[in-house]
Amino acid sequence: MQGLQERLIRIFAETTGFPAGEIPVDRPLLELGIGSLALVDAFRVIQEQFGVRPSIRRVFEEFSTVELFTGYMEELLKNRSEAPAPPPVRRMEGDRLPVGAAWRHLWFLASYSEGASAAYNEPAVIALNGPLDAGALSLAVRRVAARHEGLRARMQEDGMCLVIGAAEEGPGLEVSEVAEGELADRLAAICGQALAPHGALFRAHLLRTAEDQAVLALVGHGLVVDRPSL
Repeated sequence: MQGLQERLIRIFAETTGFPAGEIPVDRPLLELGIGSLALVDAFRVIQEQFGVRPSIRRVFEEFSTVELFTGYMEELLKNRSEAPAPPPVRRMEGDRLPVGAAWRHLWFLASYSEGASAAYNEPAVIALNGPLDAGALSLAVRRVAARHEGLRARMQEDGMCLVIGAAEEGPGLEVSEVAEGELADRLAAICGQALAPHGALFRAHLLRTAEDQAVLALVGHGLVVDRPSL
């Protein structure tokens, strides 16, 4: 059991960003800030490595700590031969990608209000010091979005599919001049602006505060990005 528990802790650390030594085995995962979205990513790795699929609902309701979850995993591994086959991989249907229950659940929560939607924003803010070619940076953003469907996706109105825009329809880079004293407020507004339910789910902003100083703000919704991927 000890070896299994150590492997599970490493997986949680790799997928959530927590240092392995800071994940206590006797505290509920929710108290540590490890929620359903992080568990989806961790369980994907667990399925790849162990060949079993834990239930998020059962983890939250019955096996909420690493110690309890390890016992649950031992039960799953013991009964692995009786486990149902995993569902087939969802395939693109034209420009639409059918989504699973976790995405539909998140879309429903994000649709409740603009504040609820913004709560699932994943922002990354990067200070850029020195000469900067904004045109080249804008081209880089477009080329990255052309390679990653999620960055040019929006959710279908019924929440059943992600609609993928064409490669040339990816997000551009919004460039603006900002006074140094206004930077914090502008960043807060950008990171707190609702992205869902039916609009673009990824944005890129360049805020120039001086000729050789700028801040790049990337904001993606939890429907298409998470902290490790961002």
